[in-house]
Formats: sequence, structure tokens, C-alpha cells
Amino acid sequence: MTYGDGGFKGRENGYGGGGGRSYGGSSGGGGFRGGSGGGGGFRNSNSGGGYRNGGGGGGGFGGGDRFGNLNNQGLRQVEWGRKSLQPFKKDFYVPHPIIANRSASEVNQFRDKQEITVEGDVPNPIQNFNEANFPDYVLSGIKSQGYEQPTAIQAQGWPIAMSGSDMVGIAQTGSGKTLAYILPAIVHINNQPQISRGEGPIALVLAPTRELAQQIQQVANDFGSTTYVRNTCVFGGAPKGPQARDLERGVEIVIATPGRLIDFLSKGTTNLERCTYLVLDEADRMLDMGFEPQIRKILGQVRPDKQTLMWSATWPKEVKKLAADFMNNPIHINVGSPNLSANHNIMQIVDVCQEHEKEQKLGNLLQEIGNNGEPGAKIIIFVETKKKVENITRGIRRYGWPAVAMHGDKSQQERDYVLREFRSGKATILVATDVAARGLGKGHTKHPNSSTNLVLTCTLRKKDLHVQLEEDEHESFVLSTSSSQAGEAGDQDFYTSGADDNRETWGSNTDFLLSIIGFAVDLANVWRFPYLCYRNGGGAFLVPYTLMLVFGAVPLFYMELLLGQFYRQGPISLWRICPLFKGVGFCAVLVSFYVSFYYNVILAWALYFIGSSITSDLPWIHCNNTWNTDICWDSMNPNATKIIKLINDTGRNSRHTPASEFFNRKVLEMQWSDGLHDMGYPKWQLVVCLMIIYCLLYISLFKGVKSSGKVVWVTATMPYVVLTILLIRGLMLPGAISGISYYLQPELSKLKETQVWMDAAVQIFYSVGAGFGVHLSYASYNTFHNNCYRDCIITTIINCFTSFFSGFVIFTYLGYMSYKQGVHISTVATEGPGLVFQVYPEAVATLPGSQLWSILFFFMLIMLGVDSAMGGLECVITGLMDEFSGFFRNRKYSREIFTFCIIICSFSVALINVTPGGIYMFHLFDTYSAGISLLCSAIFEAVAVSWFYGLDRFSQDVEAMLGSKPGLYWRICWKFISPSFIICVVMFGLFHHQSLQYNEYFYPPWAEWVGWGLTLSSIIMIPLFAIIQIIKTKGTFKEKLALSISPLEEHEEIRRSKLTSRFKAKHWLYV
Repeated sequence: MTYGDGGFKGRENGYGGGGGRSYGGSSGGGGFRGGSGGGGGFRNSNSGGGYRNGGGGGGGFGGGDRFGNLNNQGLRQVEWGRKSLQPFKKDFYVPHPIIANRSASEVNQFRDKQEITVEGDVPNPIQNFNEANFPDYVLSGIKSQGYEQPTAIQAQGWPIAMSGSDMVGIAQTGSGKTLAYILPAIVHINNQPQISRGEGPIALVLAPTRELAQQIQQVANDFGSTTYVRNTCVFGGAPKGPQARDLERGVEIVIATPGRLIDFLSKGTTNLERCTYLVLDEADRMLDMGFEPQIRKILGQVRPDKQTLMWSATWPKEVKKLAADFMNNPIHINVGSPNLSANHNIMQIVDVCQEHEKEQKLGNLLQEIGNNGEPGAKIIIFVETKKKVENITRGIRRYGWPAVAMHGDKSQQERDYVLREFRSGKATILVATDVAARGLGKGHTKHPNSSTNLVLTCTLRKKDLHVQLEEDEHESFVLSTSSSQAGEAGDQDFYTSGADDNRETWGSNTDFLLSIIGFAVDLANVWRFPYLCYRNGGGAFLVPYTLMLVFGAVPLFYMELLLGQFYRQGPISLWRICPLFKGVGFCAVLVSFYVSFYYNVILAWALYFIGSSITSDLPWIHCNNTWNTDICWDSMNPNATKIIKLINDTGRNSRHTPASEFFNRKVLEMQWSDGLHDMGYPKWQLVVCLMIIYCLLYISLFKGVKSSGKVVWVTATMPYVVLTILLIRGLMLPGAISGISYYLQPELSKLKETQVWMDAAVQIFYSVGAGFGVHLSYASYNTFHNNCYRDCIITTIINCFTSFFSGFVIFTYLGYMSYKQGVHISTVATEGPGLVFQVYPEAVATLPGSQLWSILFFFMLIMLGVDSAMGGLECVITGLMDEFSGFFRNRKYSREIFTFCIIICSFSVALINVTPGGIYMFHLFDTYSAGISLLCSAIFEAVAVSWFYGLDRFSQDVEAMLGSKPGLYWRICWKFISPSFIICVVMFGLFHHQSLQYNEYFYPPWAEWVGWGLTLSSIIMIPLFAIIQIIKTKGTFKEKLALSISPLEEHEEIRRSKLTSRFKAKHWLYV
């Protein structure tokens, strides 16, 4: 086996790979404790090994910072002539006696065989590892990898690099050039004075993309256990904080993209005064991507007598000029071509097309090759990122073409398998990232006429087209997109397959943030949390509430954001990552749909109250209305009661307030129904209100996130304005301070009660909204590198703040009611609709300008509820449209029409709740539609991702997206704590289940059976689709199971190789 870049399997080292300098930590033989991703670095470092997806960043490809700041005022040219430079040693090469005695003809014969050409005073090449005369700590690392001989570029490059000379190396990807400069860098560093905190690196490696930078670091980390060198990886598209901490603490090797490094140099986070070993990897590509200004700025920060190694696949005049300006008499070495340039016998055919034409054009090309091709004709399709590789491969396989995929996230075993399949002809199409596609010699690809090679190269950049060519004597066909379609980010890819890449995105990150805040913060924050806090120990309730939040609800919330954003699919289609659990998506969609049947009715009630408030006197201020009964008692004005003789202490509990009778008898008209068997007809006024609410929802949803993202700017922010106004007014009322003291007064003894902890768990779980599929749907419209961790934390903080803040508002008025009626606050304190539609209206009715305060309050309720209602329906729409995208694709106005159909269906069922007996059905829906079924959706989601899909794979997904793997806290919560948390809630709920009752009405047994049927109708989707998946999958039971628990993109390889990592203990034990 040759010793190339691709032959290394990444480890999970600590901060770099060092050990001998005793920097602490147990992983990788040294480094500070923390970083878990290959060469991880300090705690929470972004320097993870092994690249996954490209994209993102400040622009350019794969997270590169092409459009970095070119006007950094803090970065000034260093006047090296005025500095006294400390001498350093860079020549460590002692030729092996065998090499020194090798004749010139033997040397030339070896170079000819390896296609090595050189210019300058070049030392003889080595032919095996021992001839390199590396120190023992380097040789032991080489031997531990099991390689037999160096590659051509290593054989000639190591003697040059070890001798301290500048070098220009021309070699293709996969030639082993990374080791050609990493191992000499390790020797160089170990012969320099040790760096201190705050000092810059000794070795600097510049790379064009985050993918390549992370791959370089992976190679360095493979030797970490035998060296004394720490490293970190600095690239765009990832949080700067962890990277900055690595640089500030000091590392020997920095692997960086130019733009992000410029940012840190400008801010003084690090410097390059200690840098004496500089590498420019893929220099031609960096210049082609527009990095030349940044590179020149960086080189100006490095001492002029440093050793420089430049690596390039081509030798254009721009690269020559850069080498001439910054290198000292470099030695030129070329592997492959006798000239220092790429082969020019390649014809490019560029077909400029629109976005929607790509898939059809690619299909036509493949069909043409299939019809006219000779046996064994092969095709390579290059794309920029792993995600696009998988998307295109799936698209090609759908049409029956035998395609395999290869990218940097594949293990070495998987890469070898893919190459074997492609070389043998079992798979005639290879889709790969340009960085990962290696080991492909000449003759592996053929166009139908045996003289051309079809290479679809997919690297569209802003304002220009970048075409990468395979070096052989054939034609290259390039299908591309008009550069005007590149967009502002400069990160679009050449070809897209499926809905992922054409998917619309939020107008801004703020739209998304306000949307998830709006969904999480709903009516329960106002009508449930304050009462629970009061009933369960006041301030002491915050203890279980916070613990349940941190270890139970937030991890699940964060998981949903990550899943939706990474896969950019709705809650059903997402489960292509583990088809066995596709029913979880259907369960979540059904739960969200069921909730819309009754949740929107609450908004209709609030709208009815607003209409009733536009009168000279609020209709619930007295008992002199036609709907009032003889037991109506105006607590604020006892003389206004109809039957004065009933006012005595013994009869106080049997009296009704004007507000309660207005709600029950005027709004709901409950007096005309005896129960579920006597529903009656819908009340037309409520039907109108409900219709207005649904019209508002349709207007907000019919254009997707582009419309809903603007609506939430009002619906998510206005409640806080109204709450603040109501609080200020409430604090002016007598008894308000007393109410707040009851709200906050801690009773630590309550913490001993199990019910208190379960109330906290249920409240925070339902408040955050995990399990509904809404967060998955919303996050699927994010850009790939959006910082959803930040969004998760912000949303959680605002959600908790809203609950706590609304408690102050509610209890100022409850304190006022207690004072006004002369009763204890427990008499007036309640939760749910009774609080907002009976108690609170009664309180505001006594205030001057009561109509205004009433309108403000119910307007706030609508604003709180409407964005939560939007979220539920968006989950249904996104989930079904993504799952059945083949039906909806290319149909005009499909989103608008389907949204209208969903709205009509939900509205039709909701009408049953505005009948005289509707409150009984409302309570039935509220109890059974999103109770146990929602919890089951959440628990199976957590188990499917953390156990079946695998935390190792999921962590790699997160690293590719955010730049760093999730911390141990998140992984432990996902795998153990959060599922246990939900199971406890479910068991407690089942154990304490009581017969359904609403006020004095006891539901008949058949009604409870209907309720449980509603619950099971969504839960049954989970086992049902699991069974369907097993049945429809072909193969033995073991093969069926393996395919059912593995992502769809792995199915073809599993069928061919009969291997799956998910049957290994390592997969299940990973945390």
C-alpha cells in the first residue's frame, strides 16, 4: 500500500497530537483536555479532524473566506529590516549512506519510473522510509500506520524539505503531498525553542477550503501520539471563539484558510513572528478563488528567511509570480507531467443553463452515454461538498443508474470498496468531492467513443465559473449554471438533486429566530406557568423547572434544530436517515394537525372578546344581562346581584361571576347542551371569528417562510409590549404587590413532592415544543451553516423569561382581585381558559378605560397564539409536501393550493368546538390529541437519532455544519437523560390518569375510548411504518434490518458489501 493522503483514519485526539511536552490531557498523547474531534484542541475547539461538508463560510467554497476583509486596518506590513531576528535552524537533512552512494543513472531511472522531474540543486530521492533519516518519533508513527513505501512526491520532497530549502511541488490530489510537508514540519518544530502562551505558530499551512484544512489536520493528528506538536484548524463558517482561544494559548501548527486567519491577525489574536515554516497547499486553487490579496498580506507578516513550500496542481503565471515574490531560490519538483503545468489536451464543453434545467440535462447526458456507449464506459461527477454528493447519487440511483459515492466522510474501508466497485465496472458512475476522489489512474473512465472522458465538475463561484480538469488526454464535458445564478454567498453548487438545494430559505436569520420564539412562547406561558409556580412553591418551583429545562427539554429542542437544518427536510422525509422510524414523522405531523382542531378556537374566543369589548360598558361587568342566571353574583358590587338573599358565606362557592357567565353562557352557550351527545349547531358569531383566524393563518402561510417570516415580526414581539404595559398598569392597583409576593414566596418543602417535579417537567417540555416537528420544519429552511446553537439558547432564555415575566403581570391583577373581593388569593387563582377568559376579564372590568385594557389583553393572546398556530400548520404543510415532493414538484401554485386545503380541513373539524357542546369536545381534544402521543414522538425521535442513526454520525454532521462536534453534555443528554426524562413523564401520566371531567360534567366511557383512539391514531404510525419498511425491503431479515436502520444513501453499499457499521458494538456504545 502506498503512503498517500487518503490512507489515514482520523482519531479523536485531544488538543493536537503532542505528548512529550506534558500539556495535560489523556487523548492523543497530550494536549489540553477537551477537544474530541480529530485533533480537537482546547475545550470545545473547532479543530476537528476529518472533513465532512463544505459550503458556508464567509464565501468561496467549503467554508473558505474568499470575501474576507481586505481593508483590515489592524494588519500592517511588518518592516523586517528594522527587526533583529533570532537565528533559527532549518537544515536537518543528513543523507543516508545508501543514498549518497547511489549512482546518477540509478537516480534518473527511479525518477523516470516515478515520473518525477526536478529543477535546481536537488538531493537524491529516497526509496524507502528508513532512507529518510527521520527521527525515531517520526519513523515510529510511519510504521504504526502500516505503510510499506513512500509515494513519489514524498520520496523526492522529504530530502528537499528536510534540507531547509524552499520548494515548489506540482502534484495532483491524492499523491501524498500532505505528508511530504507535515512530517518535515514536525521535525522542524521539535528543533525550535518551545513557544509560550500568546506566541504565534512555528508552522503555518494555508489551504483554500475548510474541507482541505480539516483533512490536513486529520493527517497531522494521525501522528499526534508520537510527536510533541500541537495544532489547530482555523477556517470560516464556524464560531470564532474556540478558534481564538486555541491561538491565544499557543499552538505549534496553524492550519488555516486565508480569510479567517486575516481576521485573527487583524485583531491581534495571534501573530506570525515565530513562523519559520510556511506551506501554501493548492496555491493555484487559492489564487483562482480570489485569495491572492489575503495571501500576500499574510506572507508579509512572516519573516523573510522562513522556509516556504508551495504546492500546486498547475503552474500558471499568477502562481509563478507569487513564488518569485516570496520564495528564495526554490527547487522545483513535478510528479506526473514533464512540464510544470497541467495537461492542455483537454477540451471543455460548458453548457450554461438555468437551475431548473440541471437535472434534466444531466439525465439526458447519462441517457446518451447509456445508449451509445461501449461496455465498461464510466463517468465521474465531481461536486464540492459531501451533502451534494449524496443528493446527486440518490437522484441518479432513482433513474436506475449504478452509482457510488465517495467523499471525505467515508472511512478508508468504504473508500476502498467504492473504488473497487468503480474500477471493476459494477458501478459505472462515481460521484465524489474533488478532495476525496483519489486513486483514479488513467484508463478508469471512458466516453462512448473511447476517446473522451466525461467529467462533470461542479464548482460554481460568484461571478465566474471554476472548472477543474482531470489530467488525461480526453475530453471533459462540463455542465454548469449561469454565473448570474450564483447569488451573493458564492456557495452554490453546480448541480442539485431533489428539494434540498432548491429549497427556499428564511429572508434573514431573525425571521427564523422570531418564528421559533413565537412557536415556543404561547398561551401556556401566560395561563399555566404562573399558576404552577404559585401552586408548587413559588420561587422554589424554579429549581425543578430549571433542572428539567437543562437536562430534558433543551437537548431535544437543540437536536430538532440540528436535524432540520442539516438535512433540510420536513419531519417525515427527514427519516431517510433511519427509515425504520419514518412513522415518527407521521406521528408528529398528525399531532400538530390534531392540535390545530382546537387551539385555533382559543384565538376565535379571544377575537370574540375583542369585539365584545367595543361597547360603552363591558358586557361582563354586571349581572343585568339576558344570559345571566339568578346565582350571578357581582363580587365588585354585591348590590347588583339578582338574588341578594343568596349572598352569605355558605353559598359563596355556588355563585357565578358575571365574567364566568359571559364566557360560559354568552360565548360558549353551554346552557344549550347537556354533553357530547347533545352538541347543537355552531354559533355563527364564533364561526365568523374562527374564519377570520384561519384567513389570517392562510395569509401568513401560503407563501411559505417568506410570508410567515414577516408576520412573526409583529406576532412574536407585540406580546412583550402589551405585557409591559399591563404590568405597569397592574402595579398601580391596590393588592398588586401582595399578589406578586404570593407568586414568588418560596416554599422549599414543596420540593419533596413528586407532583411538583412532574409539573415542572410537563410544563417545560410542552412549552419548548419538542416533538411537534415544528422546529424540524422551521430549521429545514435555514442556510446550512446557520448558528442554530445560538438560536436554541436565545429561544430558551426568552421562553423562560416570558413565563416568569407573565407571572408578574397575572399576579398583580390576581392580587388586586383578592384585595377587591376580600378573599385569599387562592380563591381567585386558577389556570387555563378559566384564568384568561373569566378571572382576568373580571379584573380589568373594574379599571378606568376597561375597554382599552380588555382589547389590549385579548389582542396579546391572539398574538401569542397565532404564531404557535402557524408553526403547527407549517409542520403539516412542510412535512407532507416534502414527503410527496414528486407530486407537488413543478405544479403551479402547489404551495398555495395545498395550504388552502389544509386550512379548510382544519377549519371544518374545528367547527365542532364552536357549538354549544363544543367545550366538551375542546377539552377532549386538549387532553388526548397531544398528550402521550407527543411524548412518544419525542422519545422515539431521541432514540432513533442517538442510538440507531448513531451519535458518532450525528456528531460528524453537526461538525460539518457548525464547525465543532456537540459537547459531552449534549451527547449524554441525547442518549440517556432526555429519553429517561420523557419516559418518566409518560409513566407518571399513565399512573395518575383519571377519568375525564370538565367542571361538573363527567365524560361517558365511550368518549374516553374516542380520546384514546385519537391518541393511538398518531402513535400507531410508528410501529405501522416500521413494519411496512421491513416488509417492503428486499433481502434476508438481517439485510432488511440493516437497511431499515441505515440512511438511504448507504443502502446501495450495504447491499453490495453486506456490511453495516450499525451492527457493531462501537456504534451502540459511542457517546
